[in-house]
Amino acid sequence: MGIYIAESEMKFGPFDEACFVHIEKNPHYMKIQKGMRICEFIYYDVQKGNIISVEAKKTAPNPKSEQVENPKEKFLVDMI
Repeated sequence: MGIYIAESEMKFGPFDEACFVHIEKNPHYMKIQKGMRICEFIYYDVQKGNIISVEAKKTAPNPKSEQVENPKEKFLVDMI
């Protein structure tokens, strides 16, 4: 089994709770969050040895609904 996270009308998971940090719900982050943007959560992929950070954005480019020349640049602009 595992945990699921719902963010920006999307569902992520399942995640192994031991490898998952929901940053936006972290009490330490909540104390300093004013004016500071950060991803929703991070997850350690044990099989690949990667740390994955996820920022759920409804405004992110969607290939089904819009054509964007440089989706990476649009994402970075949306984050700022």
